[in-house]
Amino acid sequence: METKRERYERLDVERSRLAEELRIEQLKSFDFDNTSSEKDLSEMESLMSESMTRREQIVSEINKIDVELTMLCVGGFEE
Repeated sequence: METKRERYERLDVERSRLAEELRIEQLKSFDFDNTSSEKDLSEMESLMSESMTRREQIVSEINKIDVELTMLCVGGFEE
């Protein structure tokens, strides 16, 4: 069975991975803005919408992990 510390460490790694994924999605959005002359407007809007939805999902996942990490910290790591 996973200890509190192991769970905390696993969640912390997952949170870092999601934060990096969010950063990449944000960079993609910036790239869309800078290449608008090269892309069809409807295609660009669709891609930006997908990116926004994915960013919202990532932020939601990060927030859930933050709550769980906080709850793990409240009681300390002594088992």
